Amino acid sequence: MDFVEPHSPHWFYLVEQIDWSLAAWAGTSIAFGRSKNVCTFCSDIDARDFRVKSARLESAAVPSLRLCSTCYLNRLIMGDRLVAAVAGNSWAANPAP
Repeated sequence: MDFVEPHSPHWFYLVEQIDWSLAAWAGTSIAFGRSKNVCTFCSDIDARDFRVKSARLESAAVPSLRLCSTCYLNRLIMGDRLVAAVAGNSWAANPAP
């Protein structure tokens, strides 16, 4: 699947088909953070885009997530495999200070 920008209309369309609660959560995060460029889960403004490569989420067709460093680490602990959407733009490659 081609990269789908998190929080774009197409992303919401795909996610709503599979996991309406994730779409609702992301919508709440965007409203709280007053920007589409916030973390999908917590509204942190320092968020980066990741392709979802874990079987747990791939089967659900969630193509990508926008994550802050804390939520990125939480997803890794939960077993997700995430790949930076832009080379060199990973929390693993560029951890927060």
